[in-house]
Amino acid sequence: MSLRLENIWKRYGGRWILKGIDLEVNESTVICIYGENGAGKTTLLKIISGLVVPTKGRVLLDGRTDRRFRNSVQGVLLHENVLYEELTVEENINYFKSLYENFDDRLISMLVETLGLAKYWKTRVGSLSYGWRKRANIVRAFINNPQVLLLDEPFTGLDINAYRSLLKTIMDLLEGRIILFTISNESDLKRIFNDTKGGLLIMELREGEVHELKL
Repeated sequence: MSLRLENIWKRYGGRWILKGIDLEVNESTVICIYGENGAGKTTLLKIISGLVVPTKGRVLLDGRTDRRFRNSVQGVLLHENVLYEELTVEENINYFKSLYENFDDRLISMLVETLGLAKYWKTRVGSLSYGWRKRANIVRAFINNPQVLLLDEPFTGLDINAYRSLLKTIMDLLEGRIILFTISNESDLKRIFNDTKGGLLIMELREGEVHELKL
């Protein structure tokens, strides 16, 4: 699996948010996109996922641009809650499982236990705090056993134990996958870099362009 961004530009309201971004990533790679709030990280993630169309440029997964293939191999976590608030966590996960042919019950069960979500398995999503809804949405992002994981600020709202569990899970599942996540806080960035012993590529998004960042 490979991910390639070719000359990605995005304009909103006369302002260029992204400017000519080129990036090529091969499997078994984790990339952290770091940048201040408003830098365009979420926009970039949405373009990669196919939720937003770039003004110019294209995104290729394994050399392909078709949306159906992209949806079949990727998992996406955004800021927005995409679970149904009137349903329990269990009902939501079962519903989203029904949308895919390829899912791994063992992976889902492992994530539920690792993130401590088992005690809220029968709880309506609308009754959960922000942090617990975030964990449920993280599980949903993994449902189709994705080869490409796109995670927007995945550690925001998690306590230290959940942070460590999620980071370990990301690194443990890295083989054969491409994992890209965003982060805004510099101190969190340094902590993640240290906790992974430098085992990730850090790209800074600044003034619409990406630059490799060395810590």
